[in-house]
Amino acid sequence: MSAPSEFHDLLNAAPDAMVVVDQYGLMTALNLEAERFFGWPESELLGQPMSRVIPTRFQRLLDSDMGTAGGTDTTWTGSETISCFAQRRDRSEFPIELSRRPLGQGRNAQSLVTVRDRSEWSRAEKSLSRNNEQARAILQSIGDSLVTTDANCRITYLNPVAERLTGWTVGEARGQSLEAVLPLISEASRQPVANTAMRCLQEGRSVDLEDGVLLLRRDGTEVPVGDSAAPVRDRLGGITGVVIVIQDESEKRRVGHRLSFEATHDALTGLINRREFERRLTRLLASP
Repeated sequence: MSAPSEFHDLLNAAPDAMVVVDQYGLMTALNLEAERFFGWPESELLGQPMSRVIPTRFQRLLDSDMGTAGGTDTTWTGSETISCFAQRRDRSEFPIELSRRPLGQGRNAQSLVTVRDRSEWSRAEKSLSRNNEQARAILQSIGDSLVTTDANCRITYLNPVAERLTGWTVGEARGQSLEAVLPLISEASRQPVANTAMRCLQEGRSVDLEDGVLLLRRDGTEVPVGDSAAPVRDRLGGITGVVIVIQDESEKRRVGHRLSFEATHDALTGLINRREFERRLTRLLASP
């Protein structure tokens, strides 16, 4: 049975595809947008089940939501939304979101089904997924240790280099405080050093770690490190977290010590050279 003219005009004014189904799940009216969506004229779909435009693999989901399983579920009074695929007349498919609302009350009440095309959303989600995968691959390939935190200085990510440096896996570290995963002390005073992430959040700018700092690894060993922290901002400019790049300065420190030793000692005997002897003597004579 076709819908009254005034009701049809109202359906056609809707921006979304609209389908009216009876208590058995059979289509009794479609608007022009629904005809465009599915590629079928209304006249060829009237009296047909919604499964005519929904692939068979979604039939169980559709029957459960639409109350068409044997035509017995007629007590439904609310609204539901499901995501699935629709099928055009040419058999091509596209992602959709279906929602329905009752048109009245009682066992014989019809329902209004709204169909929204999610093709653009699907493409955007796939693009975002690819971008996330690329970003993850880039972060994992960086040679330095990289750590990210949220706005409360809680760990959100460690790349593999950071896992090896700290002794924490990303799964263990996620949600932990930065101080727990990256405890820093001064090499000279052996006192704790404030983490750069907190300074970064407080000052709203990139900051660098001072020289002479040691990282206490999870196994208790110490590693000389340097790091820099930069704020992560959202589209509105608000700070949502911090990204920290940490350099293991062990090799740099060893090279520095070696160069310093070679500059002040004789290469053959290992004793201090003349220049270093004179420097030390001058310093000794100048002291009170």
